[in-house]
Amino acid sequence: MNMKAIVLVNRILCLLFIVSFLSACNEGLDDSIKEDPYKGGKTPFGIQLKDEAPSPESANPEDLVEFKAVGLENYWNPDTKKAEFKFFLSEQEVEVVNVTESSVTIRVPKSISTGSSYIEMEGQIFYGPTLNILGNVSVDKSYGLWRTQKVTGGVIFNYLKGDNLDNACYILGEFTAVGPHIEWIYDRGGIALIDKQGLVAPRYSSGFGIGHGASSFVTSEDGYAISSRLLSMSYVNNSAKNILLSGYYDEYESVENIFNITVLKNNVALETKDIQLPRRLTGKLEWKKVPSFNGGTLEQVLLSFATSDEQVIAVGNFTQYCRNDYDNSFYEIIKRNYKEVGPIIRMNMAGELDTEYRVGKSKPEGEIKDAVMDKDGNIIIAGNLSAFDGEQVFNLLKVNTASGELDQTFKSNIGSGVNGAISMIRYNTTLDKFVIVGEFTEVSGEPCPGIAVINGDGTLDRTFIPREIEGGKISFASLLDLNKIVIAGTFSKYDGVMRPGFLILEADGEAMQGFNVPGQFSGQIYQAVETYATTGFKGLLLLGDIYRFNGETARNAVMIELDF
Repeated sequence: MNMKAIVLVNRILCLLFIVSFLSACNEGLDDSIKEDPYKGGKTPFGIQLKDEAPSPESANPEDLVEFKAVGLENYWNPDTKKAEFKFFLSEQEVEVVNVTESSVTIRVPKSISTGSSYIEMEGQIFYGPTLNILGNVSVDKSYGLWRTQKVTGGVIFNYLKGDNLDNACYILGEFTAVGPHIEWIYDRGGIALIDKQGLVAPRYSSGFGIGHGASSFVTSEDGYAISSRLLSMSYVNNSAKNILLSGYYDEYESVENIFNITVLKNNVALETKDIQLPRRLTGKLEWKKVPSFNGGTLEQVLLSFATSDEQVIAVGNFTQYCRNDYDNSFYEIIKRNYKEVGPIIRMNMAGELDTEYRVGKSKPEGEIKDAVMDKDGNIIIAGNLSAFDGEQVFNLLKVNTASGELDQTFKSNIGSGVNGAISMIRYNTTLDKFVIVGEFTEVSGEPCPGIAVINGDGTLDRTFIPREIEGGKISFASLLDLNKIVIAGTFSKYDGVMRPGFLILEADGEAMQGFNVPGQFSGQIYQAVETYATTGFKGLLLLGDIYRFNGETARNAVMIELDF
């Protein structure tokens, strides 16, 4: 065989191999497309739950409610009254009572909150409208800060009820702007006065004699620059009704050299005095306005209050006390003196440090997260603390304000204490009880899933039994004078019932349906102020970092009306 023949044979063999290979591939490919490539897609049921208002739009538990829908009659047996689909309201399956060509009727469960509706059919979801559940709690939409949705440009941490101001209150926090009318929105510096209708007092008005409030050019502990952070506000027990203001700031109304705490007049204008200081270059004396209260700390003040003998107590994670040394300062440069201090300091009304108060006390082991003052003027400290004044503690302790010593009776009564960090504590003076929340599971050896009520003497209130919490945790709790407990957080269920983040509990921990009808809550509450709604009925002003309440957009302040 010549060379050409050999080449031809090789080419034929190669061609046969390629054809054979492609044939095998095609054979496999044919097998793969014998079935419908779209098999496995969702079955088109022809169902639609229309996004129209149900009838009625608001209902009580056990009421019948009709929703507009199409296509459901094909999956309903009128004889047995059974449906092939499931109907959910506020994430809770409900009873289907009847189906027609254009509607589906359901029965509202005995325990439920406001929420959206949807139908589930073989894993497919068909969403519908929200049903409002009626009860003893409703949003006061006439309240100024809700009505205009022009509330605060930052968090509200605390409040102080106005003295003789007809149910008005000061709010304070980290906000820079607030106001129900666009022309009133301006730099507030973390403080504002709100009247009983929820309207914001304008600058330089009665009860609010300032323009810009607090400011700061320092950096917060977490590294973010802040304008100010006001945390505590209380009246001084004097005839002038001065106000003590503390937090994290170094200026107030453009007056500098403040160390996170100062004294205000009863209209929240700064108490100042004029002093003469020499110019650095010429030595010429010139008048300079300075705060009357000359003293404070490098770190933020969590809590401050004045004692009955008008001494100032400040609580925080302090390391240094600061004071302006005007005797050795120039007009342009103010010299400062520092002294190492612990977590509780006492000053007089001029800001001078009491160097004999709590002398020789060792630094605490851990961090103070929160603090309150009880009815006797003593301090309750909460946080992540294992030792205080050289003694072992379990995250909660009491300090006698007069002596500065640990309250040993309180320490003994709480026994093994709290087995995890406490993030927040709130105190009710009328009932002499504290409510704590945090990352703990036991208090005084008893199961407490992140919430507990403590009597004023440190004993656990065992009449309060929290139910099972699912889907998240409690981040706020406050005890009302009416002996009910407001809680909020990221939880979705309480005692097995869908309760999306907000509850009002009975003193024993039970969630009564009538007071737990609000829908979705998102955010963080810091205060629940017992007051009056715009209707004159009892109200509860919720303050904090609030995004949504009852499924609607909120702006850090919500007034709810309570029908007791």
